[in-house]
Amino acid sequence: MFSKNLLFAAALLAGSSVGALAQTVTALKNGSPFDGIVYGFLLTDGSIFYQGGLLNDWYIFRPDKKGSYVNGTFFPAAGLPADYIPYATSGGVLPDGRVLLIGGEYLLKSEINLKFVLTNKMAIYDPKADTWTMVDPPKGWGFIGDSPWTMLADGRLLLGQKTTRRAAVLDTATLTWTEVSIAGKNDFNAEEGWTLLPDGSVLTVDVKDHPNTERFIPSADPSQSQWVSAGQTPANLQASLTNADKAIKYDNGKKVYHPPGEVGPAILRPDGTVFATGAVCGTPGNGPNDCQVVTTVGHTAIFNIGLGSAAGSSTSPWTAGPDFPNGEGAGDSYANLLPNGHVLVEANPAGTLNDAQTRFSRVANHAIHPAIALPAAAAAATPTWHFYEFDGAHLIYEPAADFTGGQASTLLLPTGEVMLNGQAVYASSGTYLATWEPTVTRAPVHVGGGGTYKIFGTQFNGLSQANAFGDELQISTNYPLVRITNTASGDVAYAHTHDFSSTGVATRDKIVSTMFDVPRNIERGPSTLVVVANGIPSRPVNINVGAEDVSSN
Repeated sequence: MFSKNLLFAAALLAGSSVGALAQTVTALKNGSPFDGIVYGFLLTDGSIFYQGGLLNDWYIFRPDKKGSYVNGTFFPAAGLPADYIPYATSGGVLPDGRVLLIGGEYLLKSEINLKFVLTNKMAIYDPKADTWTMVDPPKGWGFIGDSPWTMLADGRLLLGQKTTRRAAVLDTATLTWTEVSIAGKNDFNAEEGWTLLPDGSVLTVDVKDHPNTERFIPSADPSQSQWVSAGQTPANLQASLTNADKAIKYDNGKKVYHPPGEVGPAILRPDGTVFATGAVCGTPGNGPNDCQVVTTVGHTAIFNIGLGSAAGSSTSPWTAGPDFPNGEGAGDSYANLLPNGHVLVEANPAGTLNDAQTRFSRVANHAIHPAIALPAAAAAATPTWHFYEFDGAHLIYEPAADFTGGQASTLLLPTGEVMLNGQAVYASSGTYLATWEPTVTRAPVHVGGGGTYKIFGTQFNGLSQANAFGDELQISTNYPLVRITNTASGDVAYAHTHDFSSTGVATRDKIVSTMFDVPRNIERGPSTLVVVANGIPSRPVNINVGAEDVSSN
């Protein structure tokens, strides 16, 4: 049951027009790796951890000393063990600041030879040590693949097994797994995306059992968790494939997987609604990519949390959202919550099915923005991926963000901008409301380089996970960053945050906290400190940065 206290007033939403917004796209000054990138994780020190297009080339991207990502730089990072080089993974940033990479739909066997295996391997990356450590999967899980996942509000990681209904939670401190009850689950987890809601439940749009939707209700007792109905979307958001042509063997050939199709990303917005996007089937006559039911429109839907809380209500919690124009859709694509409350979503090219078109092209991915000069083979590619902003009522096309040749990954930055494929930065118009800001209630007055401190406040995790994909490549940024700016020079440094007291979203007036480690080489002197959540900063707090042995208040 949802609490009425979880709802945000509709008046929080800033109004906007249907016309194009005053946004900008700026190419990175220092370029991206030659072979492109797959996707990246925002680390808790403000840097980005990227998987490169060759799959085992990993990079750390850092903003410059003024905090600019446009002027940032790529640095090489440690690669994974040779027997675990995956594509289409799950996982994300843990409460201690490390990154857990889970499973993978494919493993790289040689050069660009990807093999469908639904691997159960996983590894954890420590950004401080620049090392990977292999992690055991849940007991008895011989396969995982590109499974749905999310961080629960209590700091546990929830993972679904791709081709079954099974789910398990990870204690992120001990790295131990416990299976949870999946009572009430309609269908298997394949291709689903999971969206964390303000009450701690998890929303999903069923792919195989469309147009049904469900919520996972977690419990401290794993045997008491359950799935409950969340109603039906007005139109189907899922695109089905001709499964007769897609019988794929996995688990050492013991099992066969019939893909149910794709769905688009879903994003929780500041007004307490979830904007869910749909896929479009491929052009009829393409053999294995034909649709079971020909669909030429990518639909969207809006989930209203308040209506979803009314047990037995005859009013559906779902209403229809705007359709994508020109035969486009958002199956297996990226979306981000902007600071102004809009959702930036990437659309598949009209007449194509993302799953068929780009699955292998992300190896040595040469998605290209017009402002970027890449090799001729990349520049010659023709498909164009369009971006739209959803303002609560309309999908507004933003042509300046177009990419050709391949799908661009996106990631919300601490500045409120969006990184496009490690090549360019997107900045939207408008801004956030004061009620959306994190607030600092208690902070140290003095900090020193290399010291560790604790800070308290509200809404440190933001109002949403803020990033989504659909199933694999799903990332979240609902955790606090601490940004320190020297008053005299204007130089910016991010502390490494860890041990968040909560990983919930839209926690409103609940007091939460995080630890933060001040960089040893930080510039000394009077400074300001802000806590940043999903690109929205708190009001600045005055501090003094002194010697390393200065203690906090």
